[in-house]
Amino acid sequence: MRDPNCNQAVDLFSDEKSPVVFNRLLKLEVCNALQLGVASGEMDERAAEKAEDRIHHFLKSGVWVTVEPNWERVFDRSVGYSRVHTASHPTRSFDILHVAVAAELGVRKFWSFDKRQRALALETGLRVNP
Repeated sequence: MRDPNCNQAVDLFSDEKSPVVFNRLLKLEVCNALQLGVASGEMDERAAEKAEDRIHHFLKSGVWVTVEPNWERVFDRSVGYSRVHTASHPTRSFDILHVAVAAELGVRKFWSFDKRQRALALETGLRVNP
C-alpha cells in the first residue's frame, strides 16, 4: 500500500541503525491496516500476506525487536496524558496509547506522520521524526 508518507517512512527505516521496537499494539495496527487495504481494494490478500511475511523477516533478522511494555502502566500513563493534554490537543485514544508505550519503553525516537500524535509526543518529552 502506498500513502503520501510512504517514501519518508522507507527513508526513516533505511537510515535507522538501532532496532525498531515492535509490540502487540503495533501488530494490531499493521494487521488492521493491511486488512483495510484488502477491504478497500488497494491490495489483494496475497499482497497482505507478503507484507506480513516481510514483518516476520524484520523480526527474525533483528531489524525489529519485540518489546512488550507493562500494559497496566501504559494504560495508567495514557489516562494521565488524556487528562492533561487532550482538551488542548485533541488526540485519539489509540494515538495516546502509542505515545504512552513509547514513553514507557523509553524509546529514543518516536516516528509518526499524524500531527496531533506528534504534538502529544513532543509535549510528553519524546523526540519525533522531522
